[in-house]
Amino acid sequence: MSILLQSVTKSYQAKIIFQDITLSCERGQLLGLIGPSGSGKSTLAKCIVGLERVDSGVISVLGHRLDHTTDPHSSVVYEVRRKTSYVLQNVPFLPYKKIDQAISLPLLVTHNTQNKLLLGKISELAKLLQITHVLDKYPYQLSGGERARAALLRSIIHDPAFLIIDEVTSGVDPVLAGEIASFLQTFTSRGMGIILISHQIDFIRRNASHVYFLNHCSIQEHGVASKVLDDPQTEELKSFIRLVRKGW
Repeated sequence: MSILLQSVTKSYQAKIIFQDITLSCERGQLLGLIGPSGSGKSTLAKCIVGLERVDSGVISVLGHRLDHTTDPHSSVVYEVRRKTSYVLQNVPFLPYKKIDQAISLPLLVTHNTQNKLLLGKISELAKLLQITHVLDKYPYQLSGGERARAALLRSIIHDPAFLIIDEVTSGVDPVLAGEIASFLQTFTSRGMGIILISHQIDFIRRNASHVYFLNHCSIQEHGVASKVLDDPQTEELKSFIRLVRKGW
């Protein structure tokens, strides 16, 4: 059971965002997606979870097909969103809700989850992510690392089969990055598939099984993460790695 993209193309008016993208991610796998800013990584993620419609090609999520004809309000899109979760690069939280309320509210409204069961699950996952102490705080009271972990908690609370994470390690210190890596490995060991969008080359190399390099609208390299990143074959990926490691 997997996410599978076959020859997927997306454009806005006359501007091609990406074209002929083919990739796959299995359950229990952590896959890295890298590339320069503006290369279409976030748009690709939105297409996978049904927030954007592709121009051509097919996206299959656990057998649910998304293509250029898919109605964004269809049952297919609903099922895809129920089975996936997308962690945005800039994590939004309702400023007037405490973290536990912000996490529980969507499930109480859309999944008819029993409140007692939900609160127990929030507590369990907060303990795993080491953020029990922030549940009764407001978003503005959290550090960047706490917000990132709270976003992870909110994203996994409904047991998605796949998690797509956009730059969750951006701006965090090495210790916290290591903790986040441990959390992600725990999730994959439980059968969750993860697509991790990141500029953190070393983080991807250490934690992803495979990596895709998106640049100039296409996948220019892909394969086993350590092999691709240790021995890049294109000048574009070599240059990208140099720039990232120099801090741009």
